Amino acid sequence: MEFIESFLVWIESREGLLSGLAALVVVTGVFLSPVGKLINGLFSSNKADASTAVSPPATELSERPRPKPDGTSMIVLPFQTISTDPADGVLADAIHEDLTTQLARMPNYFVLSRTTALTYRNKTVPVEELHDELGVAYALEGSVRRANDHLRITAQLIDTRTGGHIWADNFDRPAAELMSLQNDLIAEIVTHLGSELNLAEVRTLWARSKVNPTALDEYKRAQSVLHRTGWNKKGLADTIEALEKALKVDPDFAPAISHLALMKGIATVYGFLEDADGHVTKEVVELAQRAVSLDNQSTDVLGFSGCALCDVGRVDEGLVHLQRAIEIDPSNAQAHAAYGFALILQGRPEEGVPLMEAAIRISPKAPGIAFWLYGLSMGLETLGRTEQVRERLEHAIRADPKFPASYPFLAGVAVREGDEVRARDLMAQGRRVEPDLNETGIRTIVPESVFGPLKEAGLVSM
Repeated sequence: MEFIESFLVWIESREGLLSGLAALVVVTGVFLSPVGKLINGLFSSNKADASTAVSPPATELSERPRPKPDGTSMIVLPFQTISTDPADGVLADAIHEDLTTQLARMPNYFVLSRTTALTYRNKTVPVEELHDELGVAYALEGSVRRANDHLRITAQLIDTRTGGHIWADNFDRPAAELMSLQNDLIAEIVTHLGSELNLAEVRTLWARSKVNPTALDEYKRAQSVLHRTGWNKKGLADTIEALEKALKVDPDFAPAISHLALMKGIATVYGFLEDADGHVTKEVVELAQRAVSLDNQSTDVLGFSGCALCDVGRVDEGLVHLQRAIEIDPSNAQAHAAYGFALILQGRPEEGVPLMEAAIRISPKAPGIAFWLYGLSMGLETLGRTEQVRERLEHAIRADPKFPASYPFLAGVAVREGDEVRARDLMAQGRRVEPDLNETGIRTIVPESVFGPLKEAGLVSM
């Protein structure tokens, strides 16, 4: 422990070394991945069944915006297998998926989705075409060869703008050391691209390594609650309870503090928490500010805290944190969504809508996607893009049928379009999700242009 703290002090005085060094600090950790799940079964038999071993393709990055070829955008092409054994094809797919996922998590990197990359499987395409078609600056390609219990992975990094080879190497390891091999491969790539990580981010990683494991486990449970129960009164209450349990174990765990601030802020806005005397608002502000004071370089802490502050009216302060979160990690979808929604609620939909659309493209499978689509619909409604409002709300209900705000909003749109039968059905569905969906609550969660038609149709009273 003392060594690492002394090490950080040392490198702080030598920031010129940090670009390559930080990359190695980041990637030498153990990654949990599809590869890890495959190792035991994959090499126990050379006759593995690819149809049962391969994982579904990852799609969370499939609709990301087109990158600019600025030196940090890339595509990981499917790795070739120099073998006829189906098990090697499974292995190559798993390595390809893992590399794509891990590189996409690196701050300031833009990695095209695996689904996009798979369209180039078994195709010979000049790398310059990848630059022209996709806008990426780099392409990583490679192959996998296995001989008994040993692996050789060959990889090369190519500049798509020039066709020049930046780096190439072979990695030979026992099959049992696959995770180490993968980490070395990512380290080489990041080092040669020139990591944008800075000292603050290394400190953040070190701070996270000191988190109480029980608190971290409780925090992960809290994060899963809304995905399981939906964005409703009970879901928010259960999440708040789980976060408070995590903080009893570690009161200084900044991500949990900021997440608690956000959940209480949302619950207050939508009337799930009574705040007549302002005590909840005060608590939200104190939690958000404390979280940022504990970790002002974590993009998650900044994103959650910024959103919470916006929710309770501290918009200027909140937007500063959200902007900083996006600067640190341009792939932080939550910060994009929160920033965009705050601008929409401030009467600036022409600025907020593109940010929310970017959030949805970056992470179309996010647990909060229905909330984002609802917020986007608010902005589109203000801009008069009615057809898109209906499409986004329908998407929100498909994505999360347990998110209640989508139903009265879409019901109001249906009334306006002359379809009161559908509107009544939508309101009935909404009240099955949230039985307390009364006139006061509906007025809170839908724009006036929608509330008026709903009220005239007699659909807001319980």
